[in-house]
Amino acid sequence: MIGRETHIGTLSLAGIYALCFSALISGCHPRENSERIAKEENDKNFDTKSSEKEADFIVETITRDYASVKFAELAMGRSNNQSVKEIASIIAKDHEKLIKELKGFANKRGIAIPLEENKNARKKLDDLRNTDNKNFDETWCRELTNRHEKTIQSLEDMWEQTTDDELKKWINSALPGLRNNLVKLNACHEKLTT
Repeated sequence: MIGRETHIGTLSLAGIYALCFSALISGCHPRENSERIAKEENDKNFDTKSSEKEADFIVETITRDYASVKFAELAMGRSNNQSVKEIASIIAKDHEKLIKELKGFANKRGIAIPLEENKNARKKLDDLRNTDNKNFDETWCRELTNRHEKTIQSLEDMWEQTTDDELKKWINSALPGLRNNLVKLNACHEKLTT
């Protein structure tokens, strides 16, 4: 009991708020847009445009990471191509790690976060599930290549805009893995289209 009290005592008020908000979102209808809900909550709770923009960045990045994990899981279960399965496994592991890191960052800052991918990603996942087996791998590689390019651009843009040293440090640690995955995805896509 003492350890539990100590743990609770070390949580910041902002962290407790973020945990409570996450519980609130999880009680929403499963198809509610948790990204939109988190952004609206953060808009109410942050005083400056800069902190609001950083909170939105965290929300959008976590949302994209959830989608990347789902895309990777789909490929691991559906593809017959060993290279695609290997890349998908790496992507799932890397993006689960990024989600964990960003949840910790959000908790410290009292940032409300989404609990799943957004509607657009769900639609693309559904479309990909319905892709015939012949075109699945190529379509999957192209989609993940595009997603990684956008994620990298978003992180580079935020690195330029933010004055938050901890956020810059996280971006610096995340970019090499994302760029490495992009190289692997490009090589895989090129192999599948030649």
